[in-house]
Amino acid sequence: MTIQERIEKHPGVSEVFFEEENGWWIYLKCGVDGYCWDDEGLHTIREDNIKAAYRALLDARPCSCKDCLQERKLATGGAHA
Repeated sequence: MTIQERIEKHPGVSEVFFEEENGWWIYLKCGVDGYCWDDEGLHTIREDNIKAAYRALLDARPCSCKDCLQERKLATGGAHA
């Protein structure tokens, strides 16, 4: 399996693509199944090469940013904000 295939199979990934001038981009899912890779709830990874992008993705975890928490709360029948 290629690194790109591993990235695409990650449960938190919504999109992965390469731009000649900007490198590799990984968009992480937001909302109920949201993932982030930093403490600020960032849902985007951008690295110059695919190996660095994959290493950053390995740090991704279920997101607890305000928007993702609100989506989870609404999905489980919680009160509105």
